[in-house]
Amino acid sequence: MNLYEISATLENGAVHKTKIYEINQERALNRASKFALQFDATGCAKKTVQLIQKNAGVPKETERAFLNEIKEILEGLGENSYCAMAFEGCVEDAEENINNDFAVSMKGRWESEKKAHEETREGLIGKLNDRIKRVAELEAEVQKAHQMEAQARKEAAEDKIALEKARGKILPDNVATELTIMLRKQADEAAKEALYYADRMRQRLKTPSPLARPTVQRTSASTARPRLMRCACWVRWETLEARKMTIDELRTLRGLSMTKLCDAAGLSMGAIFRLTRPGADITGARLETLMKLAAGLDAVITIDPEGVTIRPKEENR
Repeated sequence: MNLYEISATLENGAVHKTKIYEINQERALNRASKFALQFDATGCAKKTVQLIQKNAGVPKETERAFLNEIKEILEGLGENSYCAMAFEGCVEDAEENINNDFAVSMKGRWESEKKAHEETREGLIGKLNDRIKRVAELEAEVQKAHQMEAQARKEAAEDKIALEKARGKILPDNVATELTIMLRKQADEAAKEALYYADRMRQRLKTPSPLARPTVQRTSASTARPRLMRCACWVRWETLEARKMTIDELRTLRGLSMTKLCDAAGLSMGAIFRLTRPGADITGARLETLMKLAAGLDAVITIDPEGVTIRPKEENR
């Protein structure tokens, strides 16, 4: 809004001036014509318009005057006019602003509502995204819980099967009792047998018995030695039982197992077994083998015309 000074100069030289606020100079000139008619009805007065200030501040009285003009224009267009519908409520807001120094407007209200709506919408979208994320996390936790449950069920089933197998291995009370009685009986019999053989071993140690006798005839001393040397290569036993008992008794006396006897004698397990197995049909053995066996048993082999005798070293002391 611009500030103008309009003047009307009459024919008698009188000058009348006033200041007005108008949008442009053309409207200011129209206002000057109306101003001059107040002093000269003939319209012959000279009218002048002078711009004093552009974009000048308008007082409330001027705004009310322009608002009344706007109101008259809208009323003249009718309430169904496009302008009347567009400016509905705007005149009232303008009056309230002028009277109360407010700055309300329909556009301001709309923009405020729009901003509030956008903020609410963004807040709701944020909350919705948080809920979606939380739902995904809960679904993952539920899936993990299902997997853990399945694993627990599998382990429980395996434990149940293992428990059933373990229960199947537990002997009933009556069977365990019978087994205990049987084992005690076998232990008693084994102890009696050990005492029996220990007694026999003591008797044998007191009375040495030859392991074998060669089947040769007695001759003179000149011919006995060559025949004895031939007997040194192969030795025959009269009975397998006598040989076995003597070797087993000596092995037991020394506290040797079959494996330890093999290591001590430097003989294979097969050779030891062939010399000691029950029912073996052995017709002879090498003297070298017997000497190794005697060394392993810490025994002494005596060779004379009567035959070959093996006895513990203790008997020769």
